[in-house]
Amino acid sequence: MKNIAETLKQFKGKSILLLGHKNADPDSVCSIVALSLGLKQLGFKVRGGVIESASKISRKILDSIGADVEIDPDLNVDLIVMLDMSTEGQLSSFAGKVFSSSAKKMIIDHHTIHDYSLKADFKFIDENASSTVELVYDLLKELKVQIDEKIAKAILLGTVAETAHLQYARLKNFEILSELMKKFNIDYRWVLATLETPLDTSERIARLKASQRVKFEKIGEFLVATSKIAAFEASAARSLIRAGADLVGVAAEKEDEIRISLRSNQNFYEKTKIDLGKDVIPGIAKIIQGTGSGHPTAAGANGKLVNRADEALKYIFEYTKTKLNTP
Repeated sequence: MKNIAETLKQFKGKSILLLGHKNADPDSVCSIVALSLGLKQLGFKVRGGVIESASKISRKILDSIGADVEIDPDLNVDLIVMLDMSTEGQLSSFAGKVFSSSAKKMIIDHHTIHDYSLKADFKFIDENASSTVELVYDLLKELKVQIDEKIAKAILLGTVAETAHLQYARLKNFEILSELMKKFNIDYRWVLATLETPLDTSERIARLKASQRVKFEKIGEFLVATSKIAAFEASAARSLIRAGADLVGVAAEKEDEIRISLRSNQNFYEKTKIDLGKDVIPGIAKIIQGTGSGHPTAAGANGKLVNRADEALKYIFEYTKTKLNTP
């Protein structure tokens, strides 16, 4: 962390853009907000932006803490810090602009590293961290930033969201949350209320269609399920896990892109040691001619070969059977 702090200090007085991935989730947006506020406190010239959009829940977070980010920001800066992203697919149509820019590039992230992971002039990637916002918190402490209430709220919201409401939190996360909630008298119920967003009709329909179209097999003691829909693939995958599946893959087919979201429950991971981000996603990314990354129980990939959805989903069954030595 000291190295990345010292690198950032070299850009004081220069222009810095903190950039989040497309449809930026709470971890990405909260990392941008917290780091931006901290750097501004130290006199840095910094802006924050995301590609294409921020997610629905991320927009609610921004409103709740009185913050904002630019959409498709101008890249005429000295340093672009890419937060919570590891693959070109997360840059979407911005990829060409980012890498043709004369700006130096830095990555701060916690996703699994693959041979197709993004390249940058400076990188700080900790796969053991529960979130990017956790790394940002450590960086702010290293920079001796005074954590104020607004930064604290961004850290709290990003951490709770990325750990699935603390289901995957580690002791360090609880220590940070306890410290910040006590210092600023923040009620955890406020955190939960801020992160609560009712599903709109289109997302509920997508979940129902995913259930209607599901294909599943019992592999060993586990239920493995796949489905295809048009959108909301991550939400649909989560709903199928809650419906009883142990491992789920859901594909969303677009005109020029295919997105595949994977989810598993903790029991599946602990018993099989199949890490979705490290073990399964590389094979899927190769099939759909794309990139992807993730974590042990949640991962995703984007690719160009829309007609390979069935093959990619079939791969999930095949990989699991091979790994578990099950016919």
